[in-house]
Amino acid sequence: MSPDPDFVTLPESRLPVAARPDVLVVGGGSAGVSAAVTAARSGAETYLIERFSYTGGLATGGMIILLLTLDDGAGKQAVAGLCQEMVERMERRGGVWYPPREQWDDPDPALVEHCRRWGLVWGGAPHRVRYSVAFDPYAFIFAADEMLREAGVQVLYQTWACEPLLEDGRIAAMAIQNKSGRQAIVPRVVIDTTGDGDVFAAAGEPFEAERVHPWLWFEMGGVRDIDKAFEAGGADFSLPACPLGDFLARRTPESLPSERSPLRAAAANLHAILPDYVSETLVKAVGPMIRRMRQVAVEDCMV
Repeated sequence: MSPDPDFVTLPESRLPVAARPDVLVVGGGSAGVSAAVTAARSGAETYLIERFSYTGGLATGGMIILLLTLDDGAGKQAVAGLCQEMVERMERRGGVWYPPREQWDDPDPALVEHCRRWGLVWGGAPHRVRYSVAFDPYAFIFAADEMLREAGVQVLYQTWACEPLLEDGRIAAMAIQNKSGRQAIVPRVVIDTTGDGDVFAAAGEPFEAERVHPWLWFEMGGVRDIDKAFEAGGADFSLPACPLGDFLARRTPESLPSERSPLRAAAANLHAILPDYVSETLVKAVGPMIRRMRQVAVEDCMV
């Protein structure tokens, strides 16, 4: 132990070397999968480490399940490569939806509205049909795993990149941690695709922090026909008692009738942790959506 009670002194240790690949990719999101597959297909021995037990990052675990505007805005595809390969692999498993090519750049309001229901319309009007893709997150994981396996990438799941070990201003090794304990990987090249720049920040490289606002994403199951579900929704969905939009607008737990109400507990949490601008955003975005949902009991509502 350290004589300073505010610190703990670690004993000197020697880490076993788990691998000496050409390329080590840290982070198995969409960028990491792309980097690892490209490196391996180019002939490099490649390792990919991912802290969770699946690939995709925000595209899967974060449910950012949209590939927006893969065209040039005039009906011609502009983004292809590995992205298009991923779309085609997911499509073979029935895991994507996108407007057919003949509809791209079409201003037909009915077609635009159909795309909007899939979340594929964004930005300001006027709108046209764009080549954008909605996908199932599990289809993405399957396709990514397939691509990594076929390319020969060695993937270590549930593995943390703990510390870059520097020599002469470069990363000579990466200390990692998983169920096998702490080890080291000694690559020729390290690619940081952590999303937050964990590796280069820990290596002492300069960076700029960007504030990112929270988003609310969720998944609904048991919907056999999406178009019919939208049509059935209409404009008069409502909760039998307390509309969630109104509840969010109040944001005060005292305004709810029952002290044991789960909504009251949720209101207390929202009121305590959310700044006003976030709550106002939730009111505008979530309230109208919930009011379109029929037959949802207040007792079963969760925020």
